[in-house]
Amino acid sequence: MASNGESATKKVKVTTADGSNVAVPADLEKQIIRQVEYYFSDRNLPRDSFMQQKLKESKEGWIPLTVLLTFNRLKQLSEDPEVIAAAMQTVDDPLVEVSDDGTALRRAPTKPLEDQKDLNERSIYAKGFDVEKLTIDYVQTWISSMGCFAESVSLRRKLGSRELKGSVFVQLSSRDQAEKIVAEPREFDGNKIFVETKPAYHERKRDERRDKRMAKKQKEDEKKMQLKYEAVEATMTKDAVVKLEDLHEDCSREDLKDVFEKFGDVAWVDYTRGEPTAHIRFKEEGKASSAVQALTESNATIKDKPVKAEALKDQEEKEYWVKMEEDRQAMRSRRGGGRGGRGGRGRGRGRGGRGAKRNK
Repeated sequence: MASNGESATKKVKVTTADGSNVAVPADLEKQIIRQVEYYFSDRNLPRDSFMQQKLKESKEGWIPLTVLLTFNRLKQLSEDPEVIAAAMQTVDDPLVEVSDDGTALRRAPTKPLEDQKDLNERSIYAKGFDVEKLTIDYVQTWISSMGCFAESVSLRRKLGSRELKGSVFVQLSSRDQAEKIVAEPREFDGNKIFVETKPAYHERKRDERRDKRMAKKQKEDEKKMQLKYEAVEATMTKDAVVKLEDLHEDCSREDLKDVFEKFGDVAWVDYTRGEPTAHIRFKEEGKASSAVQALTESNATIKDKPVKAEALKDQEEKEYWVKMEEDRQAMRSRRGGGRGGRGGRGRGRGRGGRGAKRNK
């Protein structure tokens, strides 16, 4: 019977320059395999620019072990290329092949890179771990406790820092495993773990970013509008605008002006024939309320329809003046650009000239 020491170490034959055998401890062997397979994994290899460059240097895709041993995590496990090669040769149906002379590794040509969409569908996002305990091995233990296998684990860190967030991305060996972990109640080491599929995570974050952008834009728009309100409030003629509703479809601007000129000088009739609403703006402050009161008391009609009128107050009044100012600026912009130059050549009746008189 083998002793405990003997069971912890196994002899694996690797073809080296001198044909020797290399002894690799079983637990170290597993760690080496997991780390090397991560380097050549669907998750890492397409995004690792250094490895991509090294692959281009070999027609058959080999990367020397001396290069791989410059990677800190692998170097911490072993700095002996023969030990790395020996561990990788123990894998059945390997993802990573060892060269005949035991000095280089490559991804097996029979296992091409998987489509990114398929990888995402068998990957999960999880958070809620104890940051003080969080390591790749810790997450692997959690995954194994549910009877699943993690092909790769990515510990997420705060932007511009090495500080862990407490969340991870895990790529499972199958989509079924990912769905199983998402569906099961999840608690590990006394912590409740939140889990969702990687596509669900990306969709949620996309929605959160969109909502954040919209909230920011709304806040900026509200601030801009508030500044506009403050500007018009300082210059507008208060209590000078009457809003009319439910007008007769045959009502005209002249009909409206005739009615309201009885109560004061009308500066503008904002109305399009056939529309049910209109705004009457007086030149003098306070005329809107007195006009509405008089029309109400006399049960006035326009085109045989009762007058439905109200004097604009507070926020509604400021909104009207802001819109009026925006319309004025838009009109100025239209006249100032494009083919509006006819008026600029000394002809007072250039494009839009008549309208300008009406707007005075």
